[in-house]
Amino acid sequence: MDKTVDIFVCGYLCVDLTPAFKTEVTFQPGTLTELNGMTFSLGGAVGNTGLVLHRFGKKVLLNGLIGDDHLGRYISDCLDEYGVANSIQKTAHAGTAFGIVLAPPAVDRLFLEYPGSSRFFDLASVDIEKVKSSKILHFGYLPLLEHFFHAKGEQLVELFQQAKQNGTVTSMDLSLPDPTGETREIDWHEILTRVLPHTDILLPSIEEILYMTMPDVYRELCEKHGEAQVLDRVSPETIQSVGRMLLRYGVKIVLIKMAHRGAYLFTGNLTDEKNGLLGLDTEQWNNLTLYCPAYAADRRRVTNASGAGDTAVAAFLAALLEGVTPQMAVKLSTAAGRESLYCNDLYTELPDWEDIYHLAITN
Repeated sequence: MDKTVDIFVCGYLCVDLTPAFKTEVTFQPGTLTELNGMTFSLGGAVGNTGLVLHRFGKKVLLNGLIGDDHLGRYISDCLDEYGVANSIQKTAHAGTAFGIVLAPPAVDRLFLEYPGSSRFFDLASVDIEKVKSSKILHFGYLPLLEHFFHAKGEQLVELFQQAKQNGTVTSMDLSLPDPTGETREIDWHEILTRVLPHTDILLPSIEEILYMTMPDVYRELCEKHGEAQVLDRVSPETIQSVGRMLLRYGVKIVLIKMAHRGAYLFTGNLTDEKNGLLGLDTEQWNNLTLYCPAYAADRRRVTNASGAGDTAVAAFLAALLEGVTPQMAVKLSTAAGRESLYCNDLYTELPDWEDIYHLAITN
């Protein structure tokens, strides 16, 4: 089948509500904090990664589930305005998913999430024929899509198997599970061992993948340093151990995102994949461990850290389709992630692909 779509992006779709803070704040009970407005934007893997890929000039098809409500109409209106092809479906079972993103200056993000309609997104919601006509199927975020992690990930395994049988490359991004929520008893490690043999590209943050594959290590870091310090305290040796483990489980390309600490790229043997996996030069891409430091951010310009990881994912996938070197792919990813920090609305404010590319090759 001809691959007429570059990337089919499916999974979690929501509206992000981001209060704009005037200054650095400390949240304390009984106090009032005056805001400088509120930003509404599409969010989740579908809303962020999908729209950024479209902005980067890739032919995308977005697939998610919305409610029959005001936020659902907002999503539909945005996609129509941006001219983005989509297979967005509607459910009457719940309202549209939304997240309240608290990201005041100099403070790490805090998310209040209502999964809503996305809780009902399942295999039947996915347009399989469109997946077959796509070069890449990108799926995210597993911990917020219960139909795909229930029964040990059975529906996700089936989706990825069908995609790969038709020559579509499979890609997955994750999110951090709520340790006190309904998913606290889920064995994420077991699910990943079932799904990853059918996953070509995995793009987690270090916190997400530690939580899922090395819960004891994650818990120890949290107990010693606090959950917010896991990123800064995890050792390079542990990161490399995680990367090698994921390759053993069957993933071909792993990009571990680490915000201000940069990113690690791990690759296995791509030679046996059809066309070398997206036609990538296997001599350049086979069996790598590569670290790329982050691009330093101008703290005075930082307005919103929400969506930085999704933007990094979009740039990396776009780079793979461009056939660049692995070193350039990671630089493009980290450069785009940095630039997203300066945007309230990724689709309208993020630099275009040419500007991101120029930034990567000149730094």
